[in-house]
Amino acid sequence: MSGHVEHERKYALTAGQQLPDLSGVAALGPVAEFDLVATYYDSPDLRLTRAKRVIRLREGGRDDGWHLKVPGDGPDERVELHSPVYDGAPTEVPGTFWSEVADDLDGAPLVPVAVLRTHRREQSLLGPDGSVRAFTCTDDVRAEVGSRVEHWREAEVELAGGDVALLDAIETRLAGQGIHRAVIGSKVARALGAPPDLRPLGPGSSAGEVVLGYLASQVGVLQRFSSRLGSDRDAIHDARVATRRLRATLLVYGDVLEHSSVRKVSRRLRGLTRLLGELRDFEVAVQLLIMDPAVDLFGDDGNDKLFRTVDGLEHFMSEQHESVRDYIGSQPDQEFQRSLVELLARPPLTALAAEPAVDVLPGLRAIRVRQLTSAGEWISTHFSLLTTWHDLRKQAKIVRYATEVLVPVLPELAARKVSWERVTEALGALQDVVMTHSKFDELVLAEVAEGEDPATFDGLRRLLQDRLAPLLASAKTALRAALANEP
Repeated sequence: MSGHVEHERKYALTAGQQLPDLSGVAALGPVAEFDLVATYYDSPDLRLTRAKRVIRLREGGRDDGWHLKVPGDGPDERVELHSPVYDGAPTEVPGTFWSEVADDLDGAPLVPVAVLRTHRREQSLLGPDGSVRAFTCTDDVRAEVGSRVEHWREAEVELAGGDVALLDAIETRLAGQGIHRAVIGSKVARALGAPPDLRPLGPGSSAGEVVLGYLASQVGVLQRFSSRLGSDRDAIHDARVATRRLRATLLVYGDVLEHSSVRKVSRRLRGLTRLLGELRDFEVAVQLLIMDPAVDLFGDDGNDKLFRTVDGLEHFMSEQHESVRDYIGSQPDQEFQRSLVELLARPPLTALAAEPAVDVLPGLRAIRVRQLTSAGEWISTHFSLLTTWHDLRKQAKIVRYATEVLVPVLPELAARKVSWERVTEALGALQDVVMTHSKFDELVLAEVAEGEDPATFDGLRRLLQDRLAPLLASAKTALRAALANEP
């Protein structure tokens, strides 16, 4: 990673127009020609463009690779960071760049927004000692923004070792030939045009706007996770929740998008969801087994047996952490990230997406609520099988996140969102104990195989079992309250 302050000015040229002879300003150096292809990244609503920041991946030229440009102190200055792309290296935006623009993005993802193909004729301008003081470039640009294509010609003058006085002298010479500053100083800003207004979602928003807006916020979380901005517990938790929200949104509101795209993302989502879910199971099991009541059961003399069991869980947890780290940047991760980017950069919207969200989306959510209502009533009446309640928890999470999607356009659903949060949290606490009990039993079997008396662990097993009844009762109460809020 390297960085420098860039001093440059851009000038508008007509088709076929050439720069005048600048030999009276500086000695002319060699000429080089390049074909450049630059892919520019921004949020779907162009937040970086508004902040006058640029992230691009460029092939060709003197400095191919990743570039981040931010405004400098002077009117002609920009601070540029450069990160090369090595053979076989992943092409995701570098983590350092994410950190630099995090405040501007405010949680939004980065997607390709424009591709600029430029044929460049570059000439160096030399000082008396033969050193390069500046470069002049004549660029023929083809800009592709979605299906829109635009062509133009422009010139660029960039300082290399000279000072601003050299830029002024060149500008005077250009002005004498009728060549003036470009109205828009950035190629990508010209290609994209004026960014759309950042209007909040509301009752007038379309179904596509609401669904894509929610999906984008979750993709932003996963992109940051994949860019290795954080491998701590909070980052892992956020990524796990984002995968669940993505899955629920695609399940409930998938009719807004073409089914083939939904299937592609959903299929690639499973791998990360499984890895993060298994890691959480181990983390929760360790926490529950070292809670104060559990430690008290064993006393000072027996705690080594308890912590030997916990050590076994922590060993598996460490292996799972390593599996998550190996996944990040792997081919499956890159394919998954690309499928997310494609979904947002070129949304495969159906006709339903253009309809008002308030007319379309509540009905899709209602289908899931009815399914859960039938399942919940049947389970509450006939069974207390804990595995059955775990299946119900999955359905409740889908309804919870489907409700969350709609709150910006239907604020009256906020109370129902809270009710479903209580359901999933209560069922989650129940599942945590069930899962811990299962993992604990597996480790106890290993201890018994080594000669440990199984009775040693009876107290902790009873402690876990005693927690089940009140948790199940709490879950049933929360479910009844949530269903009562549904029409």
